Amino acid sequence: REVAADRPVAADRLADCSALVARIAQTLHRAIEDLAPHLGMPGIMADGEFPRARRDLAAAVAHVALSPRNLGHAGLQLLSRKTAE
Repeated sequence: REVAADRPVAADRLADCSALVARIAQTLHRAIEDLAPHLGMPGIMADGEFPRARRDLAAAVAHVALSPRNLGHAGLQLLSRKTAE
């Protein structure tokens, strides 16, 4: 809503979003890697749909992993909330 209304997003909301994106990316990556061995040749052919999707997901996961500022801020926000409770 904040973005649609062209308002700044609160730091705690950004932290929650960053943490959620990191968890989703990790879960998807793990699921794809668990599925890959069961696909046989279609799973390893370079021009297949699954390997292409696997590479795309790996790139997306790397993007999330290479965003230490966002994840660091998310961690600080989440930890400070836990200690305040």
